[in-house]
Amino acid sequence: MTVRPVELFATPWARIFNGQLSDGVAYRAARLELVTVEAAQ
Repeated sequence: MTVRPVELFATPWARIFNGQLSDGVAYRAARLELVTVEAAQ
């Protein structure tokens, strides 16, 4: 069983803490759907 994000959004962020710049990307999904994956034979 696998999950698939639905309506996935990526938001860049940056902040300064103790004079150091930190940055990255935050991800948010509206919901997760369960997906059944067939095993390869």
